[in-house]
Amino acid sequence: MIIFRARFIAPILDGRKTQTRRLWSKARIRAGGIYEARTYRAGKPFARLHVQDIWKERLGDIREEDAVKEGYATSAEFLKDFFAMHDGKFNPGTDWLDHRVWVLSFEVMV
Repeated sequence: MIIFRARFIAPILDGRKTQTRRLWSKARIRAGGIYEARTYRAGKPFARLHVQDIWKERLGDIREEDAVKEGYATSAEFLKDFFAMHDGKFNPGTDWLDHRVWVLSFEVMV
């Protein structure tokens, strides 16, 4: 299962959002796997996702084309929202752009 905020349902279902970044300490899924996509409210799944790839990268290294795959217009817009969603999860005094995140690339199963 992969949990998303409700506002990401439409972008995922229409193919505008095909990546997500996570603060996991270790990978919780595998490339090639098929997982239910649910919201935080944990209702019925809204999609089945085929995870095509998973890798770690520095949060600040997100490329513009990957920000678009995240459902944003720019990397600056993505980073602002990511930090707002995860406020309080970064150690004070550290550069949160250096934090390594898991990146999941996926497609919706039809």
